[in-house]
Amino acid sequence: MSPIRRREAFEHIRRSKPEVSIRRACELVGLSRNAVKAPTAKVEKDKPLVAVLTGLAAKHPRLGYRMLHGMVALRGFRAGRDQVYRLCRRHGLRVPRRVRKRRAIGVPENAVHVLRSTSLNHVWTWDFVHDQTMSDGRTFKILTVVDEYTRVPMLVHVARRINAKDVIRLVSGLFKEYGVPKHIRSDNGPEFIATELKKHLATNGVGPLYVEPGSPWQNGLIESFNGRLQDECLKLEAFMDLREAIVVVGDYRRFYKDDRPHSSLDYRTPGAFAAICRGTVDGVVPPVQGPPLRLAALDSAPAPAQAVELV
Repeated sequence: MSPIRRREAFEHIRRSKPEVSIRRACELVGLSRNAVKAPTAKVEKDKPLVAVLTGLAAKHPRLGYRMLHGMVALRGFRAGRDQVYRLCRRHGLRVPRRVRKRRAIGVPENAVHVLRSTSLNHVWTWDFVHDQTMSDGRTFKILTVVDEYTRVPMLVHVARRINAKDVIRLVSGLFKEYGVPKHIRSDNGPEFIATELKKHLATNGVGPLYVEPGSPWQNGLIESFNGRLQDECLKLEAFMDLREAIVVVGDYRRFYKDDRPHSSLDYRTPGAFAAICRGTVDGVVPPVQGPPLRLAALDSAPAPAQAVELV
């Protein structure tokens, strides 16, 4: 806490609790009694300069104390650079840290209600869910990957941290187990727009479909699955450690795939519907159209300039 903030805290204590002695109030805020005496002539003399500095810093937040010193000098103030530095420090006139802007590469034409998956392994979708363990309060991430046509949750991976390299490793395993999709739909998360991941997808012939930033409804199928995961699993469990979370979430993935009927699949389970699509169920003809969703067909998948366009 800066000296000016300590003085303000001292004055607040004295106004709200007049029965508290000056000595005790100084001990509470960490000030000496000499520091809380009546404002000195020097403090009164600095008030006009402080007012100008505050106004300039509010109008030009990217200017440091050296530039502010030059600007107040042009306005007739005789103040040294060290004095301006001291006043800026005392009154919190610091240059805010610059935030790196990230270019958004999603487009609304890649939304799920515009571009519909029409077959098994046509479009996958993925996203992250967050939760925490109760024993230490640490957060963990869950990477969910769903086939949009069959609604099968192919992956629900739990870990403390999941970066772009982890995503590449996990999706490579899915390619070997389920085959390679034509497209993967996602938001503009840093793990999904990483250069290495886009190169890996392009090498395998996968075209990414990035939805518009701040529009989760454009990736509604994965949002729906994540909502069910939270409502039917995460919000009902208090995970003591990461191992328990891995086991419970894995059990829910198997339940969702093989035991939980899905209304958009005519109340079949996603696993049963996927078996029909693969033609592995005797006496059942694989469907030629997608699940009963009133969406436009995905003839070709337009993607951002950075993505690979595939039919």
